[in-house]
Amino acid sequence: NFVYGYERWGGKTTLCANIADTLATHFKKKVLVIDMDPQFNATQYILGITNDEYMDYYKKIKDQKKTIYCLFNDSKDDKKDTDDKKKVGLLFNGKATKEKYLENDYIINIKENFDIIVGGIDLIELQINQKQGITKRLEKYIDIRNLRHYYEYILIDCPPTYSFFFISAYHVTDTYVIPVKPDSVSTLGLSLLHRAIGSIEDKTKEATSIGVIYTLIDNRNKIHKPIMKEIEESIGKANVFKEKVYLFTDITKGIIDRRFMLDIENNDIDKNIKKIVEKFIGRVKK
Repeated sequence: NFVYGYERWGGKTTLCANIADTLATHFKKKVLVIDMDPQFNATQYILGITNDEYMDYYKKIKDQKKTIYCLFNDSKDDKKDTDDKKKVGLLFNGKATKEKYLENDYIINIKENFDIIVGGIDLIELQINQKQGITKRLEKYIDIRNLRHYYEYILIDCPPTYSFFFISAYHVTDTYVIPVKPDSVSTLGLSLLHRAIGSIEDKTKEATSIGVIYTLIDNRNKIHKPIMKEIEESIGKANVFKEKVYLFTDITKGIIDRRFMLDIENNDIDKNIKKIVEKFIGRVKK
């Protein structure tokens, strides 16, 4: 199942990373996160990049050409292939291809059941200098590597703007969840999402929304309730998760320290994320 988080102002990366971790750690599901955002916050969060030591680890991954950028921007050297390799590929893999980038392994293991294809700021270059057919690369890679069969959930953290990142993610998406911080710009974000989806040409299938998840809810903030009421009247209560991500101080500290919600010693946070993911699983299965 492919799940695509969209919301410019709503903590999408925090939600994506913690849904993935909870699926893998608590529910024992095999999960892959694909970081398609040039800000690569999901990569920094999941790898735990807080100091030079972790940054050095990320640099090693880049040197090994195991980033999403390398999937979309293979060099001329990477395209070279020998006849022997092609023959072996055809012998053991009926989907063997001349496109070398499809045969490379970009996946990094985080822990049991939890893998990631890391992102990077260099993705911006690809938006400026787009190659023909680039938006289909992720789809081809997932098919060639049989990732749909290997993982139970693939979560794509993607920027909200209409771009090749957005289109590439949508092409492989079965379902998408919409994290929303209910404030004055929330309804604008929802309308922009629907407009962006409607603008995608060459849609081979329609992805299905499994609903809105409210995030960063502060019970002291009086603006949340009227905005949530407005959203629910617009899209219907059935399309909104009852479970919400609340603005706990410990969550903010956890984000800074790159800790998952399950690793924070707070029973309320632990129970909350487990309930969200339980409902998430149920909605995806439908």
